[in-house]
Amino acid sequence: MCFLAHRARSASSFPARSTFARAAACWLACACGSGVSSADPDDSAAPSAPARHDEPEFPPLFSGALAESARPEPALQLEIVSTDPEQQRKGYNAFTVRFSDLSGAPYEPAVARVIPWMPSHGHGTSVAASAHPGLNGGEWVLDDLNLFMPSYWKVYVFVCGSAEERCCDANAEPCPETSDSLIDTLFFKVWIPS
Repeated sequence: MCFLAHRARSASSFPARSTFARAAACWLACACGSGVSSADPDDSAAPSAPARHDEPEFPPLFSGALAESARPEPALQLEIVSTDPEQQRKGYNAFTVRFSDLSGAPYEPAVARVIPWMPSHGHGTSVAASAHPGLNGGEWVLDDLNLFMPSYWKVYVFVCGSAEERCCDANAEPCPETSDSLIDTLFFKVWIPS
């Protein structure tokens, strides 16, 4: 389709000697999904193809994967225990995680709040995710994560020392202010394929 559209434009707007080269470049760009425009670089009025995001693709999360801390001096560790579904996909996802202190001993947060965030678009989701204690010491279930768009997501987990309703960290993208009892801000990356 890109080639045909380009060919139709080329008859009137591009020199004949470069039509094949330009059409071939357009076909390759469309086939490979590079986001390169089929428009002539000198034709500023021509519409361009939407640019694809340049976020790297991450492998699926698996048991044993560790979250990162967004704080300069981390206080906790977070390990992925299991994922549901096993291969993350568009829609609802859940994660069982294990909190531990820096020595590896299980840690029980007073409250943990989870917020999925899409950095490339600067938004979260309209469905509030939940976090609640799991079956074993230090384990929590992060549930109702509605990762509704294909792309790269950051799943933030805010841990506070007292039961604050909106445990948050202003150093993280989704938070306007930092909770007084904030202990750590942890996050892991999730790639949702198309």
